[in-house]
Amino acid sequence: MDGVPGITQKPIRPGESYVYEFIAKPAGTRFYHSHGNAEEFSEADQLDRGLYGAFIIEPADPGTEFGDPGQRARVASMLRTFDREYTLFLDEWRGGAHGAHGAGDYGIFTFNGKAFPLTTPVKVKKGERVRIRLINTGTSAFHPIHLHGHQFKIVATDGNPVPFGLELTKNTITVMPGESYDIEFVANNPGTWAFHCHELHHAGGGMVTLVQYENTN
Repeated sequence: MDGVPGITQKPIRPGESYVYEFIAKPAGTRFYHSHGNAEEFSEADQLDRGLYGAFIIEPADPGTEFGDPGQRARVASMLRTFDREYTLFLDEWRGGAHGAHGAGDYGIFTFNGKAFPLTTPVKVKKGERVRIRLINTGTSAFHPIHLHGHQFKIVATDGNPVPFGLELTKNTITVMPGESYDIEFVANNPGTWAFHCHELHHAGGGMVTLVQYENTN
């Protein structure tokens, strides 16, 4: 079942339930979300109301995704050496009614449903390896996410691991609607650093949080 009402199944009505059963594979950063009710253009509206969530599948045997026995030990090490892990949903919220086909007037931009200064900081300690899973659940906006004070590696795209040694090193990555990226950085620069969308209208609308070091004395 693909879950799209009117195409692969009937919509789930108020008070009804529908059970999906499947094997959790492949490993990676995924997310689930509504596809509307097939009677109105409400898919974007339902996502804008928060009908989505993270679906993280941990690898049972890290490295086997690449099918190269010579890389598996290195890949397994890469995938299991992070000390802290965060998942951040990127989203936009409308300031008025939806237009045709669910198009909205968006003016608030959030990490995990919160706009700065209410966003939750990314807490780290010096020397830690930190993985952040970025998931853009918005329906219309792209977000160039920028980390101050550090460089990060892109270790997975849309849940698919980047082969060892081929990771790009950046400090800004653009996440399109429906995309996800796993990035990792080493906490090697103590202080308090901004982590935000570099589309500055979005940052001004709230898509800002902080990377904060603990116990830096």
